[in-house]
This record gives sequence, structure tokens and C-alpha cells, in this order.
Amino acid sequence: MTYDNNSDEEIIIAKSTENNDSNIVENHINKVDYLNTNKAFPLISFPSASVDNNINKELSYISKNMALPSTSVDNTVLKNILNYLAYLKVEVTKISDTQQEIIQAINNSNSANFSILNSCEIDYFVTAWPVPNHEELNNLETKLQANEHDFKNQVMLELVRTGGKSAKQMIQKIMKKVFSDFVLKDFTYFGLRNKYNFSSLLINRVIFDATKQSKFQNIKDDEIIAIIGKWLTTAKARIENKKHTNDEIILK
Repeated sequence: MTYDNNSDEEIIIAKSTENNDSNIVENHINKVDYLNTNKAFPLISFPSASVDNNINKELSYISKNMALPSTSVDNTVLKNILNYLAYLKVEVTKISDTQQEIIQAINNSNSANFSILNSCEIDYFVTAWPVPNHEELNNLETKLQANEHDFKNQVMLELVRTGGKSAKQMIQKIMKKVFSDFVLKDFTYFGLRNKYNFSSLLINRVIFDATKQSKFQNIKDDEIIAIIGKWLTTAKARIENKKHTNDEIILK
């Protein structure tokens, strides 16, 4: 009987313990459900109620006041990018404005040159060239000396427009454009052999300036002198060749 009483007592204790454990588990489950329902952080229950309360308070404070590090970094980077983009926009605007000013200045310069050229009888280069005789050559020199309406610069610009595949070709085309061979046959470049001195003419200096202003600007002065000098000494031969050519055309 003693054994049976002990068994009954153990069964009662076991059931009591089982009920207490169930109550404890149920209480913790209810706590977790409550916290999840109120969107707090998931919690692991502790046997001590005071510990639970402290943890809950800390987690609540963190959830309300904690700033996420990644968000803070992202905002800083984004702010820097936006500031830099704004700076670039300002700089691009400045560059664009400068380009417009340069274009406008070029257009104004071209317009001014064109106006000057018109005011100084643009047809002069058509009607007076090639210079046919010494009288007209002296007239050209007088106009260059007076330099009215920037005449010297107009002549230079006209010569630059002559162009050529090489510096030699450009200078030869200029000489042919400006002078008749009947005038040039009386010159050598430095006035040797009892002929006139071409290097002393103002138009000679303008030819130098025009060549230097062209795409052949790196040509040396000695090269220009040699090209002009050769053209002068062959003037008589060109006259003879033209005469023979004309005679052949007449005979045909």
C-alpha cells in the first residue's frame, strides 16, 4: 500500500508540474504573439519577467530612434552627386556662352572686313590687275603708301585667297595675278643687271605678309625671295613663249 500511495503522489506531482510547464509555455507564446501583433522585433522569452521588460524597453527605443547606417551613407553620396551635377551644369553653361561669344566675334569681324572691302571699290582687283605698265604700278604703290580704308590689308586678304597646292605655286599665281610680264621683265629682285629693284616695292612686302598668313606660314623668307626672283628672271621668256603660241594660233 505504501508503494501505491507513493505512485499516486508521484503521478499527482507529475501532472502538477506538467500543468505549470504548460502555463509557462502558454504565457510566453502569448507574449510573442502580442509583440508580433504590435510590430515589435521578434523576442525570445526569458524565465525572468523583469529581464523581459528591460529587453522590451530597449528594443522599443532602438526601433524608434535608430537611424540605419546604410541609409545615412546613401543620402550623403546622393547629396554629393547632386551638388557635382549642379556644378557641371554651371560650367557647361559657361563654356557654351564663351563659344557663342567667339562665334559672334568672328561673324562681326567677317562683316567688318566685308564692309571695308566694299567701301574701297572691291572691283579694283578685277579692273586694275594684272598691272599692265609702270604707270599703273606706281599708282598701286601710291595707294599702298596712303593706305586709305586699310587698303594694304585688303590687298593682302585678296592675295591670301589666291591659294595654291604649295607655297611656290601660290606665290607664282600671285605674281601672275598682280603683274603683267611686260612690267616684270624690267625687274630683278635686288635690282641687278641695270634693272629695277623689286624688293624695294611695297607690294613685295604685302606678298610676304600674304604668304605668311596662308597655310604656308612656316615658309622662310629666303624661299620666298628665290621663288619671286626666278619668276622675274623668266618674265621675258614667258613673253616670247606667248608670242610664239599666238603666232601658231594665227597661222592655223
